[in-house]
Amino acid sequence: MYPCEKCQGSMLLDREVDMESGLSLLVLVCINCGRRKQAESAPLPLIEAS
Repeated sequence: MYPCEKCQGSMLLDREVDMESGLSLLVLVCINCGRRKQAESAPLPLIEAS
């Protein structure tokens, strides 16, 4: 777990999904204050084109 920069609470990995654009992104979410921080450099497509 990672410490939150705002409140020093624990941050857990979570995945945000945008169903309209078909992208997903890993974020760190603080379980104490709810702050979110991007964990990946860029969103990834949900389905790869073949």
